[in-house]
Amino acid sequence: IIKDVWVGTDAYFKGANKLKNLTVNSGEEGRTQIGEGCEIVNGIIGYGCRIFYGVKAVRFIMADHSQLKYGARLLNSYLGHNATISCCEVLNS
Repeated sequence: IIKDVWVGTDAYFKGANKLKNLTVNSGEEGRTQIGEGCEIVNGIIGYGCRIFYGVKAVRFIMADHSQLKYGARLLNSYLGHNATISCCEVLNS
């Protein structure tokens, strides 16, 4: 499902389950990638971000070149530049 999503010029999507109400920045500054099994709703994704392998993100902002992977959950939170969250849950941060 892809609904109400603004996508930059160089984004890569493969096998995502749900992308809804998003801004996906992607271009010469960095190529954003979204992969298998991800459910991403109500967020802003920065340049050069990578999101893969069953991630769930709701009401969030990801700064440039950050990563979510391996079942991570990011809810009501901001993820800073060059940060990585893997296999855990971050709420209200």
